[in-house]
Amino acid sequence: MSDQSETMSGPGGPNTWSSTPVSVAYQEARTVLNAQQQRKQHLDDKALRTAQLATVVATATISLVGGLDVTIRPEFGIVGGILLMGGFGAAIASYTTSTLFLGPNEAYLSKLVLGGFVDKGVIDGRAEADSWETALTLVMGEWVSRNHQILAVGKRRLIVGESALFAGLVCLMTGVVL
Repeated sequence: MSDQSETMSGPGGPNTWSSTPVSVAYQEARTVLNAQQQRKQHLDDKALRTAQLATVVATATISLVGGLDVTIRPEFGIVGGILLMGGFGAAIASYTTSTLFLGPNEAYLSKLVLGGFVDKGVIDGRAEADSWETALTLVMGEWVSRNHQILAVGKRRLIVGESALFAGLVCLMTGVVL
């Protein structure tokens, strides 16, 4: 079996890789980066829906109390309102979580294209690379790791937002029933 990889664009194409393991690692890293982008979009959608729902519940509660002369026990109303606003804030914080690394930036591309990684050297202070392919693939691994951290923060914020929204709704409904 040859160590040559032509899996990206066929024989002699611009994406012919010198090493099959590096080619496979690149393809896997690109797949993970794409999946992370989809996960971020899913988290953003859920965060936006949570913020919208918190707004609807708060508006409906105000309309219910003001328009239909329904009373809510003050302690439940205050705590429920605070929880709804906390849920709204956490959802917005989740939605505004940092953007992900999807590919190389301008400085990295310049160094890559101009041959800055051809000789063995240090990449991001830690990894040695003997080719541009290896350098690119190693840096993609770091992007995957950073994206994982960013997504974990967004997920935690969304869980807080959804939990606060649910608790606020329960609190307000309990205040109406009692």
